[in-house]
Amino acid sequence: MVDVDDCGASANGFGMTCNGFGGQPPATLAEFTLGGWGGSDYYDLSNVDGNSTSMTIRPISGQYTVVNNPSLGKYNCDTVSCLKYLVQWR
Repeated sequence: MVDVDDCGASANGFGMTCNGFGGQPPATLAEFTLGGWGGSDYYDLSNVDGNSTSMTIRPISGQYTVVNNPSLGKYNCDTVSCLKYLVQWR
């Protein structure tokens, strides 16, 4: 657990603070919405502000209910991940 205004800087030696609003770009973000539209919970990874680290969100088997909606396909309680380096420049 880290302090709200710390973003892990002191615990991990990252040397950056975020004033409680998020990390300094580039920053990979894990986003969670609990009790969103229709009471559903959502999660995703965002690279809108850049990409700073590899990240994976994996649901714990048996701890969630799959929604009966075939149009969701792989987006129905599945693992999401993103590599640290999306593009390698030469």
